[in-house]
Amino acid sequence: MKKTVVFLLILFSINLQAQQIRGFVGLGSYRDTDFNNSVFGSANIGVEFKVVRVFRPEIEIGVMYGTLETLTNYTPTGLVESIFERKTSAINYSFSPKIYFADPEDSDSSLFIRPRYTYSRVFGSTELAKRNPSELSKPIVEKKSAKTWDQSIDIGIGISFNFSEKYYHSVDLILYYNNINLGDALNTIESKRNINTNGTLGLGLLVYFGGKINN
Repeated sequence: MKKTVVFLLILFSINLQAQQIRGFVGLGSYRDTDFNNSVFGSANIGVEFKVVRVFRPEIEIGVMYGTLETLTNYTPTGLVESIFERKTSAINYSFSPKIYFADPEDSDSSLFIRPRYTYSRVFGSTELAKRNPSELSKPIVEKKSAKTWDQSIDIGIGISFNFSEKYYHSVDLILYYNNINLGDALNTIESKRNINTNGTLGLGLLVYFGGKINN
């Protein structure tokens, strides 16, 4: 509750100073070989506040999700003995003091840096389905789950493109250095194998929608 109040106070104080507000939506993809197809994904929504021309802090909420590699064991005759699956996800509350290297309203494109502090609720679950010798159509299923709180600081660098002559609309392409650990909760269930997504690289796409340009 205390952290929620602090989060709202930050939002309120930025809003008092903001000259222009834009909403945004985004998607991201991160590379980690522990996951199926070696990737996990993210989706987020948020608000950008223009305090001065090159300083535009952001508040966002997002989710991350990934399915780790599924392990399948077989009997000597080739029948499936067991299937073990692990999943992980997170709800992220983030603040980013985004800084442009030049005023994005003066040109069609501009570079920026996007440091980000994130407070996360991380979820992990495992499911083991074993062959039931007495009734093959009904496997024996064992499920476990856990959740933890985590916090992190990561960074993104990217380029922003304006795509409207009438509105403050733009699209950002971002390279992320991620420090949100999706394995934080899962590691409390499984002690034999540690999952850590700190230091993973990812690509992000953010689309911003602003008000009408006053010429």
